[in-house]
Amino acid sequence: SFPTRRSSDLIIGETLSGMPALQQEVFLDIHMEGRTYLEVAKARNITKRVVEYQLRKAERIIGCSLQRMYG
Repeated sequence: SFPTRRSSDLIIGETLSGMPALQQEVFLDIHMEGRTYLEVAKARNITKRVVEYQLRKAERIIGCSLQRMYG
């Protein structure tokens, strides 16, 4: 069967909750709040490069979780 939006959201939420706070915040700022990398960097007092790195890590972890669930 096809994954539902709800089941995917649950997996993403569970995966996020196990991540370090900065990774969670960066992911949510970019994907849920629609902020730019620069906006996130300024708001969190980190560099744009740190935003990129944390987002990439979070997306990779979430991708692995979804892959395990849905193959």
